Amino acid sequence: EQPRHLVGHAGVVWSVAVAELYGRPHALTGSTAGEVRVWDLTTGEHRRHLSGHPGAARSVAVAELYGRPHALTAYADRSVRVWDLTTGEQTDHLTGHILGLRSVEGVELDGRPLALTGSSVGDLRVWDLTSGEQTRHLTGHIFGIVSVAVAELNGR
Repeated sequence: EQPRHLVGHAGVVWSVAVAELYGRPHALTGSTAGEVRVWDLTTGEHRRHLSGHPGAARSVAVAELYGRPHALTAYADRSVRVWDLTTGEQTDHLTGHILGLRSVEGVELDGRPLALTGSSVGDLRVWDLTSGEQTRHLTGHIFGIVSVAVAELNGR
């Protein structure tokens, strides 16, 4: 099978995440032009354009919320948008960082969907995706956080 080229962004793609949607793998891509696109990886088709972004989409991630896949998109305006991938509708708008966001990641902890966000001033915030509330604010990094990730270690 030939490799697929996902073509269509107006700007440079800064971030990619993968989600299962309709039982098939899909890619989410975020660009410097503020575009977030959803691509069917089986066919290579552009399936959805998440619109209404306030500038460059610096980071994209996926979380399961209410039993459905949601996209998390981080922007230089210090906000994270939450999108229902089955409908394409924005369901939440998380704010609280004092400077630009660099990274977002989705995780489930004790059965609750959370988002982790890292900023250019080095703070890491934890958000409860069901309430939209910030639950933790972790500081101590000397420089900005450019990437956050999640791993399971010893069942935790």
